[in-house]
Amino acid sequence: MNTLVYKNENIEFKYDPDRKELYQKWDGFIKSSTFRDAIDELVNLADKYEIYYIVSDTTTTALAPKDNDYASRVMSPLFGKGVKFMAFLMSEQSLTNMAVSRFTKANKSEINIGHFANLDEAQKWVEENRF
Repeated sequence: MNTLVYKNENIEFKYDPDRKELYQKWDGFIKSSTFRDAIDELVNLADKYEIYYIVSDTTTTALAPKDNDYASRVMSPLFGKGVKFMAFLMSEQSLTNMAVSRFTKANKSEINIGHFANLDEAQKWVEENRF
């Protein structure tokens, strides 16, 4: 059962304790300060909940590549707290895809990351890698 654990005007995080999975929905143009606040909250949530899997839906958002460097730096400790897999639903926005690709390149040695066209593909990959 998914429980809403974070929400603002552009971002929603839901957590499923049985699956140890966090679902992120990013929507619309997200200001740098809003993005960074959400990333900080994600790190806080990893202290509060057991999160092994993150499914990040970026299909309807626009993210600035510069914020990606912040996410990579701040999220690095998250991987030591239990997160092992991140599935990204890729956007139609090229800048967002560039940001996600930069994040993947920066973190691929610490975590398993997959890029997917839709939620069904992402969930299938997560299920295949569930431990």
